Amino acid sequence: MPALRTVFQSADPVHGGRVARHRTTLGASRRVDSPQRRGQRGSVLWNPGEDSRGVVLRLHRTTATTGGTSTTRTDPPHWDRRVVSEKRHRQFVAVIVDHDHGCVLDVLENREKVTVLVYLKQQKEQGLLKHVEEVTSDMWDAYVEAAREAFGAGVRITIDRFHVMKNFQDSLTSARREIQRELPAEAKARLKGSRWWWLTNPENMRAEDRESFARLREEFPKLGQLWEQRERLRAIFEDTAIGTPVEGRKRLERWMNDVGKLGLSALEKFCKTLSNWMDKIANHFHSRSSNGRTEGFNHGLRAILWRASGMLNFKNFRLRGLDRFGKVTI
Repeated sequence: MPALRTVFQSADPVHGGRVARHRTTLGASRRVDSPQRRGQRGSVLWNPGEDSRGVVLRLHRTTATTGGTSTTRTDPPHWDRRVVSEKRHRQFVAVIVDHDHGCVLDVLENREKVTVLVYLKQQKEQGLLKHVEEVTSDMWDAYVEAAREAFGAGVRITIDRFHVMKNFQDSLTSARREIQRELPAEAKARLKGSRWWWLTNPENMRAEDRESFARLREEFPKLGQLWEQRERLRAIFEDTAIGTPVEGRKRLERWMNDVGKLGLSALEKFCKTLSNWMDKIANHFHSRSSNGRTEGFNHGLRAILWRASGMLNFKNFRLRGLDRFGKVTI
């Protein structure tokens, strides 16, 4: 799922200018028709799936104002916000979550650029997003454009690394199928059921699976090379020795040169995407921002839809989300 992340900073009038950190994530909940609602009109808020999109905001902030009152927060809260949009019978809604205090701040009805832009500008004018330093997003133009228009060129925009890897995983699957189509039927039979291995980190495999997978890579060296490039890309993002966007960009460009030698159209398409977003992807190495800590909050919001077998009314979903997750617990 997609994400924007921003960083804010403001002085705390109560604690002599002490600054607390807030982190906010924008993600997406999917809305589809459920079997239980087939006889009813309208679309249904339902289980958000793998194709969801979102935006993550990372903030530095000391006070939060609600209903004219000011609440001081001295520990670092993280906020998660889920963006949503309409697509055919689906609707994606945006939910704002305070991570550290475990509460939903608000829910936006869609993830369209105009909706996100209006919200960002309003919160900036009201002071919540007045001192944004960084925005982390997935590779979706609407979020990036909204953040750029709301905050200007002085704010660093970063593409979330997990969405980059998700994009590569999809390309890897296409490239693997591209290779397998050229194999004889007997070889294809030996590869049947191995898809999970090509997409799983080695440390998450059982010992016997790692051994079987190693033998499979030796038997099919071109597929083995494909998997090695996956591990190399993952290692680049996890290499803490890379301390600047310039270093990160150089490493990613060297990786792209090696991938190009494999001659696979699916990977060439991914490399083109990587090139188009390179500056913002390389910004990850500045502060290593990501939206990886938001999944627990996302699951809780999804559970509302699961337990209700989908919801027809956005306002009801919003109120239920705020009732369940909107109370600050300190």
